[in-house]
Amino acid sequence: MKISAYADVSLRAMLVLAAIGPEESVSSREIADAVGTPFNHVSKAVSGLRRLGFIEVTKGRNGGARLNEAGRT
Repeated sequence: MKISAYADVSLRAMLVLAAIGPEESVSSREIADAVGTPFNHVSKAVSGLRRLGFIEVTKGRNGGARLNEAGRT
């Protein structure tokens, strides 16, 4: 089965988010470094995952992304 590059980056981002604790958050830049993908692609994937309701994103200096309950199930 072949998946698109966008779906691949989204799945990799979800795996990184699943590896951290439920109360921790990680920035898009840290996800990009972890999966070896350009930041622009990861930020687009994170935005799509947020829109679908799988992750919560907080903005700001201490912000980041983390899986919510729907993303964990």
